[in-house]
Amino acid sequence: MSWILDEEKLLNVNECYTREAYPFINAFYIYINDNDYIDTISCEELHFNWDISKNEGIIHNNTLLKLIEEKKYSNHKKYRFDEGCSFIIPLDPDDIYGFSEATQFDSFQERFLKPFSLLNDLRLIPSIFIFHSINSLYFIFRETEKTKPIKSILKISNEPIIKSSKTKTKKCVRVSLPNKKNKTRKFLQVVNS
Repeated sequence: MSWILDEEKLLNVNECYTREAYPFINAFYIYINDNDYIDTISCEELHFNWDISKNEGIIHNNTLLKLIEEKKYSNHKKYRFDEGCSFIIPLDPDDIYGFSEATQFDSFQERFLKPFSLLNDLRLIPSIFIFHSINSLYFIFRETEKTKPIKSILKISNEPIIKSSKTKTKKCVRVSLPNKKNKTRKFLQVVNS
C-alpha cells in the first residue's frame, strides 16, 4: 500500500514537504571486464538502520565489506572492488524550482555524486520523498587478471623421485654474496654433489 501513499503525496505536492528518512536504498553492482566494457549490472534493495537522533542513515563499513565479498563473483568470473559512489539528492523543497531551471549541472554533480570509503561507515542524509527511488549506491568491480601459478626454482618435476641404491644425487643451492665490484647482484650457484 506504500504506492498509494506515494500517489497521495504527489497529488498534494503543493504542500511544503521536508526531507525525510527512507527505509532502503538501491544498490547497483557494475562489473567491468578486462577490455573496460561493462559485463553486467545488477541491482538490489539495501536496507539499513536510520539514526533518528542524528537524522541520518548508517551503513556500517562491516556491512559494506560483507556486500563486496559476496558480490565479487559474477558469471563465473572473479572481480575486485574498484570504487564505490553514493548518489543522493539532498535538495530542500525551496531549491527544486531552481534545480529544474538550471542549465549547468556541474555544481549539482559534485553535490549529489560522492565517492565513499570502506574504512568509515557510510552516512546517508534524508531527502524529499520524490527522490527516494533515485537515491542509490554504486559499487564498481573490475575483472581480475588470471595469473599462472608460480613455480619453484628448486622443483624439478611433479614425478616422484626414484632413489637408486648405487648413486645418491643431492642438489644444493648456494647464494654467494657479491664482491666489492658488483654490490647489487646476487649469484645463485647450483652444485651437484
